[in-house]
Amino acid sequence: MMSQTRNPNNPSQASDLELLERERSDQPGGPGSLGADSLAERLFAKLPPEVRESLSEAQTSALVRAANDCGRREHGIDIRFSLPLLSKRFYVALLSGEERRSAARREIEHAKHPIARLSNLLFLAFLTSVFTVIGGLIWTVIFTWYLSG
Repeated sequence: MMSQTRNPNNPSQASDLELLERERSDQPGGPGSLGADSLAERLFAKLPPEVRESLSEAQTSALVRAANDCGRREHGIDIRFSLPLLSKRFYVALLSGEERRSAARREIEHAKHPIARLSNLLFLAFLTSVFTVIGGLIWTVIFTWYLSG
């Protein structure tokens, strides 16, 4: 009977701690740097140091697994960019895809993030203005081309 040796490079055989360490080393900044996109890293960074140090390996592994299960999912449309405006940068994200949230979660999130906010209304007014100007320019070009032909 052959005994199997554990291969930490094989994700199915690596422990969660080894996977977290590998994820850290794959991030920009080199080994041990905090990966801004890793939910597990952000979770551990928010824990008080005395709580972090008191966690057993099993507890740490359970938290890493739970955080990885809550990671980002693919969206049908995923457009994200940032814009410089005056001395700050603002980000814009447009995500679209199949609804996977429960009705209860949608209700809670709607209460936390209502659509009818001043900033949302101002953004929609700005977007409407931009599309109106672009549409007017396109119409003018087409109309001028038609009259000249």
